[in-house]
Amino acid sequence: LVHAFSLTAELWTVVASWLCRRRPPLIASERNQQLGKPAWYWPVKRLVLWRSAGVIANSEAGARVTAQQTGRSLEFFDTIANGVEVLARLGLAQREILRAEVGVPAGRVFALFVGRLVPQKNL
Repeated sequence: LVHAFSLTAELWTVVASWLCRRRPPLIASERNQQLGKPAWYWPVKRLVLWRSAGVIANSEAGARVTAQQTGRSLEFFDTIANGVEVLARLGLAQREILRAEVGVPAGRVFALFVGRLVPQKNL
């Protein structure tokens, strides 16, 4: 079983499977709605999905757009939503302790983002 997370990995898995006697099932991924992709994207994604055993999407919207663009049924997709547990807000004293522990100067803005700096992240 191969679960690929990018179109490049999915495509190379399809190519490799053509060369293998025992073809492992491919589970493709849909990571966002893929709006604004170049013209070549959808034919390649269609090729990949029609040679996959299924697709795991991280949103219903992404699954819906990809199903429409590739001709696969929405039932072919399983959605496992991205999610982060939102913790209770820290009190002022706890925030000041945390800021001191990580060395943030007083009066400075302190934030953390982990991810790609791309338009769909809506930073």
